[in-house]
Amino acid sequence: MKLLAVDSNSLLNRAYYGVRPLTNREGQFTHAIFGFMTILLKAADEVKPDCIAFAFDLKAPTFRHKLFDGYKAQRKGMPVELAQQLAPAKELLRLLGYEILELEGYEADDILGTLSKMCADNGDECVIATGDRDSFQLINDKVTVRLASTKAGQSVAQIIDVQEIALRYELLPKQLIEVKAIMGDSSDNIPGVAGIGEKGALSLVQKFGSLDNIYENIDDPFIKKGAREKLIASKDMAYQSRVLGEIDCEVPLKITLADLVTKERDDNGVYKLLNSLELRTIINRLNLVVTEQEQEQKEVPKQEQKAVENILNFPQPEKAFVGEDIYTLIEFNEGQPTIIMVLSDKLYIFNENLTEIVTLISKNAQKIITTNSKTLYRYCYDNAIEPNLVKQDISLSGYILSPLSSDYEISSLCGETGVQTVETDLSAVENQELAKDILLLPALSKNLLAELKEQEQLSLLYDIEMPLSRVLASMEHLGFSLDVAGLREYGDALDQDLKEITERVYLLAGGEFNINSPKQLGEVLFDRLGLPAKKKNKTGYSTNADVLESLKNSHPVVEDVLIFRSLTKLKSTYVEGFLNKVDEGNRIHTLFRQTETRTGRISSTEPNLQ
Repeated sequence: MKLLAVDSNSLLNRAYYGVRPLTNREGQFTHAIFGFMTILLKAADEVKPDCIAFAFDLKAPTFRHKLFDGYKAQRKGMPVELAQQLAPAKELLRLLGYEILELEGYEADDILGTLSKMCADNGDECVIATGDRDSFQLINDKVTVRLASTKAGQSVAQIIDVQEIALRYELLPKQLIEVKAIMGDSSDNIPGVAGIGEKGALSLVQKFGSLDNIYENIDDPFIKKGAREKLIASKDMAYQSRVLGEIDCEVPLKITLADLVTKERDDNGVYKLLNSLELRTIINRLNLVVTEQEQEQKEVPKQEQKAVENILNFPQPEKAFVGEDIYTLIEFNEGQPTIIMVLSDKLYIFNENLTEIVTLISKNAQKIITTNSKTLYRYCYDNAIEPNLVKQDISLSGYILSPLSSDYEISSLCGETGVQTVETDLSAVENQELAKDILLLPALSKNLLAELKEQEQLSLLYDIEMPLSRVLASMEHLGFSLDVAGLREYGDALDQDLKEITERVYLLAGGEFNINSPKQLGEVLFDRLGLPAKKKNKTGYSTNADVLESLKNSHPVVEDVLIFRSLTKLKSTYVEGFLNKVDEGNRIHTLFRQTETRTGRISSTEPNLQ
């Protein structure tokens, strides 16, 4: 049997700080739950456990607080925005059929330790999902740690086993308890031995194996005079720190591994909770389908079936646009648009004569309801068609109502506003997904406008956001003039600077190598030049910006490598990047994102001119 033991508080905390703030329309923060579920679903998919358990901390003091008054004394309280997500997170886990474990007097780490021991004793496998390195001491042949971390702005997981601990620390996992006894832990306010940090503690434990052996050999010449005096002065505190730092693996949980097998999922309950939190992405990840019972509870009237026709040309264009509202979507594939619209209760798809169709759309724009009107305006500008303001932009409506949402796709907005899927036979339609979306627009438009009116935000939509969308489309079409000759001249100057700095790096390094290769750079700095290295991993030495900044005063080559990287980035991002995007008229056409930021600030991409 394989158990996935989740350090819930740790992962919720990491998700809270790692995901941009999200709220539903009632102001309930949801980003910690979103990030937590994303980590969980990925872990479950990759680990493929037979059972999953979730360990939580409680507010009540633990045995460690009773042993040492200062334990975690410096910790600030949990942010209110995170605290309000704990209850719905636990409720979600219960609805998903998972077991939640928490016990007064013990921490989540102790519960994880007890679960890992149960697995090891039974010959079963345990994978601990956490963002905290404290669990490293629990690793053995049956127990591994799946450490959540961030790489290049993305959440990733590192698998830490006995071999990885040996590679990182040259110790057995259990010996990390001895290291913490000496170095302490500032995050938990565990004192350790005053004046001895991680490097000194590792060296001592690597030499003597344990705290007991260190004190039994306190007069050994290996222990320098200063360290010896510190160890003697803090002996009692070192042993107390050892107790504080060791995870208790004998928590009286009164369960067996069989009790942790996932129970039947309450699909209706899960959907209802996630929908109230407006976490549509998680709903889709869980493949949740609303049951008829849940649909009845929403009390949202079903939409009538609509006839579906594929018509490439209107027989009488001047009479085609009848009725009050015309629902329109435009999808681009390799620059070629497909236009789909619903008018007079019929669905039309256009792949030809698009300029004529868009001209008709623009002339009747006061009737048009669409999503991302900027796409329509941009097509008009690019094809010499005068763009008129549409009646409603669906994406902008959703953005105004919920600026912290993760996306404003039709499916997400429908889930948030209670709009149901339209039951229509689309077998004859070429682009069925686009057709499904557009059939949802009438009800979605009505619901969004009702909410905007209730919140007195219609003026923000009509007077600011929608006119701005047309302005941005015009700016994208016109582009920005680029001094191509000046930029190329600047690129040539950068090439000369790079040539000079490269030659200087080779001279200081004692030979040529690929400066852009972290592996080769690490070998030069730490093996050839003997600079003080940080921890070495499986791929070699770390040479990221933080490491190089810390070594600037160790050797002149480090400063030159930093300059080399800066010049290289300037050339690739601003010289080559812009020159690759410039058109025949020496202009750059960026894309402006109107619904990207929570503050309302416009963002720019492809390329980012801001």
